[in-house]
Amino acid sequence: MSRLTPKARRRASKLEYGCYFAVIFLFSLPVALVRTLAGSSEPRADGAGAGVIGRAWSEARTVTPMIFSA
Repeated sequence: MSRLTPKARRRASKLEYGCYFAVIFLFSLPVALVRTLAGSSEPRADGAGAGVIGRAWSEARTVTPMIFSA
């Protein structure tokens, strides 16, 4: 049983989400770089064609909630 108050639990959850997001973002940067250099610029509805950072950010923004919903 957790002894954290609801506010402390929410803060811990936000911190955990941010850590997961950062790790996923860092791992998706090389993949986004390769895709950008390879010229794989298929149109995407989420506007991630803005470059390496945009692609990596979009991927992290998509994957992180999937982890937390599991």
